[in-house]
Amino acid sequence: MRDARDSIVEALNDLGEYDRLTYEQRTSWDEPYPSSFVTDRLEILRRDQWWLWALLTVMIAAVALLIASVQLGWAGLDFASGFMFMVLPGAGIGIRRLVHNAKLEQLYALLHQFDDAPESPDAPTAEIA
Repeated sequence: MRDARDSIVEALNDLGEYDRLTYEQRTSWDEPYPSSFVTDRLEILRRDQWWLWALLTVMIAAVALLIASVQLGWAGLDFASGFMFMVLPGAGIGIRRLVHNAKLEQLYALLHQFDDAPESPDAPTAEIA
């Protein structure tokens, strides 16, 4: 079980999470990513993902509005096309961040399961996909 937790910690470090820790957090803990930090970070990631999904929904609605305005010949097409060119780069960045945060959330959820699991040899182990 220790090796699995170490593998998850290594994966989190590879994704840049170790850089988020302050110097005191890096040096004061007996093991990296204690359960209190994992719980807080998991909550932050889930809240950020909700906001990113909301933002992407608005962006998709804006693109759909532009497409509808083109198809129906609505006035104000210049404004809508300008708005779309402002929105599209943000959508790409938002999708990339959603994917990155989803990876982090899965790793933190596994780490949370390991921290909550009893330390017995009969305890079931989680599989890393």
